Amino acid sequence: MKRPAIILIFATLSSVSGAAQTLSPYQQGLMALQQNRTDEALEALTAAEKENPRDAAIRNFRVIALAQLGRCD
Repeated sequence: MKRPAIILIFATLSSVSGAAQTLSPYQQGLMALQQNRTDEALEALTAAEKENPRDAAIRNFRVIALAQLGRCD
């Protein structure tokens, strides 16, 4: 199943130049989600949510990770 929003964000992150760039927890979470590393994605997105608790995009991607892990009610 393709997730266009994740693919678009991943493509945007991939196009950023600079080998020494530091990714935010949100960016790390999106990349891990794209690479099907769901546990790592959840961990990074949880950290991102703690930094930015009002960011709806972070919460949405965190719920996607939870659902993929079967931990969503």
